[in-house]
Amino acid sequence: MPVEIPLDKICVRTGVLCPRCQRLVDEGVYSDLDVRVMAALVGLEKRLEGHRIRYVKSEVVGRKLIVMLEAPGGTVPAWLGRAIQEALDDPSITSVVVIPYGGTLQRLVEYAVRPYRVVDTSIYYSLDGSEYLIVKLPETARGRLDPGLIDVVSRIAREKYGVRLMFEYVSVPEEEEGERISVESLKSVLDNIDRL
Repeated sequence: MPVEIPLDKICVRTGVLCPRCQRLVDEGVYSDLDVRVMAALVGLEKRLEGHRIRYVKSEVVGRKLIVMLEAPGGTVPAWLGRAIQEALDDPSITSVVVIPYGGTLQRLVEYAVRPYRVVDTSIYYSLDGSEYLIVKLPETARGRLDPGLIDVVSRIAREKYGVRLMFEYVSVPEEEEGERISVESLKSVLDNIDRL
C-alpha cells in the first residue's frame, strides 16, 4: 500500500478508534488532527499509487498545517498539500505544507525555503561543540520565509540530525537568482506569443 500510518486504517476511515489507537490519542502521541490527516491520506491512496509515504506527524502553525511524511528519496508529490487541504475541508486552515521528514537534511531545508533556492551552505562548529548549518539564501528571501515553518524545520534538524540551522542572506546576481525576468525579456516573450 502506498500510505503507511501508525494507526489502524479502519479506525481512521470510520472515526471510531479501537482501544490501541484510542490509547495513543489519549496519551498525546497523536492528536485528533493527526487522525483527520491520516484519514485524508488514506482517502488519497488511489491517487498515491506509485508513491510510498509514511505519516509522521502534523502541526498547526498559525493558520498553516504542516504535515511531516517520510518518503523514499525524500520527495513527496507536489499536489499532495492541496489534496490534503481539500480533504480536510477546514476553514481554519488556509494552507497545507507537506515536508519530508526522512531523507537528507538538504532536502528538508529545500522544502522549508521554497520558492527560493539555497545559494550555498557551510558548517560552523561552536566552542560548546554545537554544530550549525549555515544556509545562504538570496537577499530577496529576507523577511519572506514563513517563520512558523522555519521553526518547525529547525526543530526537526536539531532533533533528527543534531544540527542547528542559521540563515544568512547574500546578494546574488540577478541572472543567478532565477526568480525575476527583465521587462525586456518579458516583452520579447509576449511579442513572440502574439506572433504564433
